[in-house]
Amino acid sequence: MRNSLNKVIATLIGTIILLSSCKKLEDIIVVDNINYDAEFAIPLINTSVSLQDILNSEDDISILKIDEDGNISLNYEAEFEHNSANEFIGEIPSFPLVLLDSNTTIPFLVSNNFELNSISLNNGTLSFNLQSGIAENINVTLTIPQLTKDGLPFTTKLDLVYQGSLPVTAIIDPMNVEGYKMDLTENSVSVNYEAITGSGDHVILDLVTGMAENWNYNLAQGTASQQTFNISKDTIEIDLYGSWLNGDISFEDPRIAIQVENSIGFPMSIKLINVVAITSAGNEFNLTTTVNSFDVNYPANNEIGESKTTIFYFDKNNSNIRDILNAQPTKIIYEIEGTINPQNTNEPGFITDQSDLTSLLTVELPIYGTASNFTVQTTVGLDLQDIENIGDVEFKLITDNGLPIDVDFQLYFQDENENIIDSLFNQTQTVLSSATIDTNGNTNNTTEVTTFIDITKDRMLMIQNATTALINISFSTINNGNTPVIINSSQNVEIRMGAKIGLGN
Repeated sequence: MRNSLNKVIATLIGTIILLSSCKKLEDIIVVDNINYDAEFAIPLINTSVSLQDILNSEDDISILKIDEDGNISLNYEAEFEHNSANEFIGEIPSFPLVLLDSNTTIPFLVSNNFELNSISLNNGTLSFNLQSGIAENINVTLTIPQLTKDGLPFTTKLDLVYQGSLPVTAIIDPMNVEGYKMDLTENSVSVNYEAITGSGDHVILDLVTGMAENWNYNLAQGTASQQTFNISKDTIEIDLYGSWLNGDISFEDPRIAIQVENSIGFPMSIKLINVVAITSAGNEFNLTTTVNSFDVNYPANNEIGESKTTIFYFDKNNSNIRDILNAQPTKIIYEIEGTINPQNTNEPGFITDQSDLTSLLTVELPIYGTASNFTVQTTVGLDLQDIENIGDVEFKLITDNGLPIDVDFQLYFQDENENIIDSLFNQTQTVLSSATIDTNGNTNNTTEVTTFIDITKDRMLMIQNATTALINISFSTINNGNTPVIINSSQNVEIRMGAKIGLGN
């Protein structure tokens, strides 16, 4: 029976404190081993609970954030979005090398969107096939002047050995180009060879071909053409209104934050091209803003490998965000795009194989505002079948409220068919009365409320058949929701509760 009584009290107290989800009775009960054989006035609870205590004790309140001043906000975050280097430059395709003369220039274009001056390679190979119709041994030296490592050009040597038959052929097996840097200022690559016979003559070979394969870069440097790309198109669910029945709630300073982490070394801008708030009734509200786009911080050419952070807010000063978020939306649909080189300049920059653009959109609702009869409803399970040998019960609940909100409460006991068996109160009861506030909306004095809860033996016998409890809670800020208030993590509620339990049969 003790556990069953705990459940009744926990349902009440746990719901009163922070939307019925943040404190369990077993965490605050202070009296054990109650004797129910006679009528006693028993102290059950005497505790002071701050919002900070509640938040620290819960692991699943991920949307609640507290800043360094203790101010609380509801933060609804989208998934992180990543735009990697390959999305902008792409992979370097394998390409053939065909040398029609001892000095051949071959076009080499890595990307249509970038005018690259150089690429530094971290992988890839070069291979060659050679053929001669001269009946002599030939010493061949191949050079690629624009492909250098430690200041020296790529060079390889091979002998064509005449063995009595023509043509003379030779293969240069794939050679690793890791660590080499390719100069691309001319958008081409020169491949040269020198072929000298055993008698000292310079000759032209019948055929020289090659293949560059699996080239990967770790650094590409140059300039970027102006280009626009998609960053994200997603939906954020706002569950604040998921259990809402009626009433109003208004936030004074809501905002949408876009945080960008950028390690791409080119100028860039971000644009929020579409935001639609949709209410549970299906009504749509579009974001309008005076901000067309905002620039993103990026690492300079001497900061390769670093990442820069940008945070931009769409707030009440540059948009209608306050109106659309106070329309009680249940979801926010948005689309973000980015532009590289938005001013279309020739500023040099870079991109590495590890460069990316990571973005996060957050709907922030600082708990500073008003509420007027904002009513939510939830259902919890009950198991009261083991109640026996109990008479009348009277609970006395005293709350000393440091929060600037009034809380009205009603609990309906339901059977397995969701029929209401009984209610905790004859009518909805005020269990917390708002603390007083100063001119800035901060609380300065607590307010005490005493509530009696009478449950007769006959009611208790009927209530024990309940399988669920339907809970209605209504919130209003001070002055019936006409004055904006600030909810802070340091604000607390003192709770004292006792029970007078009658003699059972």
